[in-house]
Amino acid sequence: MLLKAGEYTVKVQGSNVVFTSEETAKHYSVPGKIEKGSGPYRKTVIETTKKGDTDQIDEIDLGGSSDKLTFTE
Repeated sequence: MLLKAGEYTVKVQGSNVVFTSEETAKHYSVPGKIEKGSGPYRKTVIETTKKGDTDQIDEIDLGGSSDKLTFTE
């Protein structure tokens, strides 16, 4: 799945993480979960790795908590 640059609302629904575009309201669902990290994190940080010409989201550390979103794809 390829997300265009922009603003998204992110929610966990069961074993999926759902990204909803603020611009188009379109939903994108990928396998993932919430885990306890090494926080508390001071700010939200998106960790990525380069895959060819695209950046792949590996983890999102949630600012103000010790939680992180990880992706199981």
